[in-house]
Formats: sequence, C-alpha cells, structure tokens
Amino acid sequence: MATSVIQHLFPNGNFILGHLHHSADRLHSLSLLLEQLVHEADLNKRKDLIARSATLHKETVKESRALFETLSKNLITPFDREDIFALGSGIKTLSSKTDSLIRYIEQNKCGEEQKGLTSLSQSYLEGATALLKVIHGLEKMRNQKQTYEFILDLRDAHNNINDQCEAYMTESFNELDNIKEILINIDLYEYFGTLSMRFKELSQISEGFYVKYA
Repeated sequence: MATSVIQHLFPNGNFILGHLHHSADRLHSLSLLLEQLVHEADLNKRKDLIARSATLHKETVKESRALFETLSKNLITPFDREDIFALGSGIKTLSSKTDSLIRYIEQNKCGEEQKGLTSLSQSYLEGATALLKVIHGLEKMRNQKQTYEFILDLRDAHNNINDQCEAYMTESFNELDNIKEILINIDLYEYFGTLSMRFKELSQISEGFYVKYA
C-alpha cells in the first residue's frame, strides 16, 4: 500500500499528517538541542539553547492545537479519532517534558559530568529519531517492513532508557556521598523515565495503526 494510513480514515488526512509530522520534527529538534546542552559549557550558548527550546515547544503546542481542531471538524470513527488524538497528545507531552528537562538541566548546571546524562540524552535522541521515522512511515507506507522496524526501534528506546535509569540510580546511591547530587540524579532519571513511557505508549498506538491499515 503506497497511500497513507490516515488517508484511509477521511479525505482530509493530509492535514492530520502534516500536523503530526511537524510536531514530531520539532520534538526531534528538541532532542538534538538537549544533547547539545549536555555537552555545552559556554553559559551564553546554553542560554541560547534554552531560548530555542522554548520556541520549539511553543511551535509544537501550536501544531497540536491545529491537529485537534482538524480532528473536531472531520468525520471519523471515535476509535480512530482517539488514537490520532493520542498520537498528537503524546508528542505534545514529550515536547513539554523535554522542555522542562532542558530547563532543569540548566537550572542545576548539569553537564557531561552528571552520571548517565550523556548516554541518556543520546538514547532519547535515538527514540525521537525513531518516532519521527514512524510518523513518516505511517504517512507514506511505501515500505511496510521498514515502518514496523521503526516502531520496534521506538519500543527499544523505551526499554534502553528504562534499563539505564535503573542502573544509574543504583550506581548513584552506591558511589555518591553528596545528597544534593544524588537528588538531582534521581530527578533526571525520573524525567527520562517519564519520557521513555511516552515512547512506549506511542509505539503501541502506532503499531495499532500499522496492524489495522497495513
């Protein structure tokens, strides 16, 4: 099938696809920005990254609102509407949590030296990349096998982040004596854990679309 999954649902599917793709693209940009922040030591450049994060998140929210408005104006079965809404809402939540994480990292001056932060930010970027490919795959569906592999990559990102958070949490308690640093690490791992759960949810929703319409 070379046509879009969502075009099977109603004639104005291209509007839905556009909003979803733009939102996923901005989330991917946020994940790149997060990784840059972790490695950036220059204070002025970090401030610029924070400002760019806020702009990207606002753009994602705008796309999400446009998506929800388009959904409300088109005939579509309640089940499919709920799934499309969940995709858009999930990306919006990821954007919000990522922006909050970026601000937390800046507020607490976290960087490469923070246990696990480099690896977790890289894994999160891989998950955001997989999500963007999933949305693009649902849009085109020219290679069904490849689209499903992207869905599995998204699920793997969830598992990878969760495993890392558990390992780094244990290491922090065993190796660190500074209570403040331990608490900061706990907060960071909880942020990433929340993000990974969204990856899992979005992979399940995407798989449902794939199974139903591929």
